[in-house]
Amino acid sequence: MREVASHLVEQLETLLKKKLQELAERRRELAADGRLDKPARLKLVAERLAVESVLLRKMWDAARCYSQNKAIVLNSEVRSVKVDG
Repeated sequence: MREVASHLVEQLETLLKKKLQELAERRRELAADGRLDKPARLKLVAERLAVESVLLRKMWDAARCYSQNKAIVLNSEVRSVKVDG
């Protein structure tokens, strides 16, 4: 279970880095073309916040899911020990 959650978090982290690199490249292109005005900057910031919010939430959900499943497994192990004992 831990490996699955860890792999998911790694994939989400990679996706986040890729998207941030794309936004940085778009910012450089806009600046080079002289089109990096206030509305363009605000749009880039809004997009970055949206991407970060969604992906960080997914990472948090994966970690929480792992923790909850780990607790369920531990609880079932404790119950089986009591039953066997």
